[in-house]
Amino acid sequence: MTRIWSRRYRSREIHLIVWWLVILAFGFMMSCLKVGDDENWLARAGGLMTILSVYLSVPAELERQRLRGAGEAARRLMDVTLPQIERQYGAETAAKVRQETDKEIEDILGRAHAGVRRMEVFLLVTGTLIWAFGDLIKYFRPWLVRHGFPQ
Repeated sequence: MTRIWSRRYRSREIHLIVWWLVILAFGFMMSCLKVGDDENWLARAGGLMTILSVYLSVPAELERQRLRGAGEAARRLMDVTLPQIERQYGAETAAKVRQETDKEIEDILGRAHAGVRRMEVFLLVTGTLIWAFGDLIKYFRPWLVRHGFPQ
């Protein structure tokens, strides 16, 4: 189960990076070429990145909540079954089962929290910064033209 989760996470992260680069390149090229006599395409691309990050964070948050709920259900189940395990196999076995179960639950929950959040925050912050300062590309346009970028 955890291997499937990590493969799914890596695949999702790669898709996010590809979309981020496509949107960034599109906004940069449209701004530099002044399509429609408008230089604000990069700022619009930043807005799209911000929307993309918020849109993609919703399913990730739902997955985290689902895993949290599953972890709590597993803990409640352990609270019910541990006395039976203790009566049948002894206190030492029950303590080992509790320890291993808690470790497994924390491992799954920790993995669900760590990786996806970093990518969401990165997309949100960079998208917002590009959205806020994307219109400043007009000041770099003369430099780009001098160095061979088409008008």
